[in-house]
Amino acid sequence: GAPPSPYKCLKRDGMRRPKTTPSGPAPSPHINHWTATERNRAMADLKKLAECVVRGHIDAKAPYPPDMKGQPGVVELVKQAIDEKLPAEKILNDGLVVGMPFLP
Repeated sequence: GAPPSPYKCLKRDGMRRPKTTPSGPAPSPHINHWTATERNRAMADLKKLAECVVRGHIDAKAPYPPDMKGQPGVVELVKQAIDEKLPAEKILNDGLVVGMPFLP
């Protein structure tokens, strides 16, 4: 028989989601199966992430920029996107990398 895969330990079992959330049924873990509303919310969150990169807002505790103090920053928005099972490529390309050309 074939030797065991060295990648067996990399199986993703974290894709399970609760069947319901306080606001109704839980979204599918795969973005392609999300409703238009779920996709739009995810895209809005990625736009916020890009804005935080451009403006240098690291996290909610960061004092800079003053008008964003207390609001979620890059750290919180990336954690949120990961928790919502957004693909890493999407987080990078549509959230983090989009804002980088504007950095000094």
